[in-house]
Amino acid sequence: MSERNTVSWTSLICGYARGNLVKEVVSLFFEMVMAGVEPNSVTTVCVISACAKLKDLELSERVCAYLGESGVKVNTLMIFDEYVDKNLLLYNTILSNYVRQGLAREALAVFEMTRQGYIVVRVHNWAILCSESLIKCGDLKSAWQMFNEMPKSDLVSWNTP
Repeated sequence: MSERNTVSWTSLICGYARGNLVKEVVSLFFEMVMAGVEPNSVTTVCVISACAKLKDLELSERVCAYLGESGVKVNTLMIFDEYVDKNLLLYNTILSNYVRQGLAREALAVFEMTRQGYIVVRVHNWAILCSESLIKCGDLKSAWQMFNEMPKSDLVSWNTP
C-alpha cells in the first residue's frame, strides 16, 4: 500500500471481516493503531463485530478500552442495531464501553433494549448494570431502582460492588 491512512486500513479490515477472517480483523486493527492511524466508526463496527464472533471478552474489552482512551466517537447503539448476531458478549462490550466513559444514561438505554427482546438478560447482568454502570457513573438513584426491579436477587447481586 503506497499510502496507509484510515480509509485504506478500514477497507482492508472490512474486507477481512466480510471474508469472516475475524482473527485477522483484530490483528490488523491493532497493527493500524500501532502505526499511528486512528480508526473511524466503520473500522470500529468491523472490529467489534469480529470480537463478538470470536466470543473473546478480554479482547473485546481491550478494543473498547483503546477506543474509550483514544476518544473515538462511536455510536454503539448503531453498532448494536446493525449487528445481526446480538449475543451477550456484544451486549456486554457495548455496555462496558459506555461505563468506561461515565455515560450512565446510554448504558441504561442499552440495557432497556433487553426488555424489547434483543437479548436475554441474566440476574448477573442486572447486578453488573447496577454496580458498574450506574453507581460508578454516580447515578445512585437509578442503581437502587434497577436493583429493586431485578426479577430475582441472589448472592451475586447482593455482593456486587
